[in-house]
Amino acid sequence: MLVVGYASARWAWYAAIPLGWLCYLLAALLLDASGLARALWLGLAALPALFLAARLALPKPRAMPAPVHLPRAELFARMAAAALLVLTLTTVTRQLGSQFTGLLSGAPVAAVVIPAFTFATAGRDALLLTLSGFLTGLVGFGVCFLVLAYTMTALGFWALIPALIAGVACGLLSTHWAAAQRRARV
Repeated sequence: MLVVGYASARWAWYAAIPLGWLCYLLAALLLDASGLARALWLGLAALPALFLAARLALPKPRAMPAPVHLPRAELFARMAAAALLVLTLTTVTRQLGSQFTGLLSGAPVAAVVIPAFTFATAGRDALLLTLSGFLTGLVGFGVCFLVLAYTMTALGFWALIPALIAGVACGLLSTHWAAAQRRARV
């Protein structure tokens, strides 16, 4: 997402988004090949890194974006784009393998539709605000899956309960902190 944020200063959405995908894919493959993809310490370190990336590393919008009227068809176009990505990914799962498919489904697929449409329709400033929200929200998402991964063996299906509670709590907390920081700057 940081790559997309920086690339958006130079290129349109159709170049910035694939560049972000490529960088994500290279980083994910390197982490996986090194064995670090399953390291608890790295997962724990990534959580504050997401928040700090949103607050400190992501470029700041130059101005608040003007509200944009979106046609009703845009919602359907976004849904169709997301469905097409998921359908394509599930179609090639056998060829790619479940582990590689999991790498692809996590960030690029989940975070491509909204940023691409936002950048195309509302411009870079709106994209940067969207990316900041994504990075901040990923803190809760990451906590949910870390708790789930480390409690599932002991709790089975019931591991979902503490995972959801922890994920929602951390997501709300990171969003609250981000909003407080924005208010303090104004």
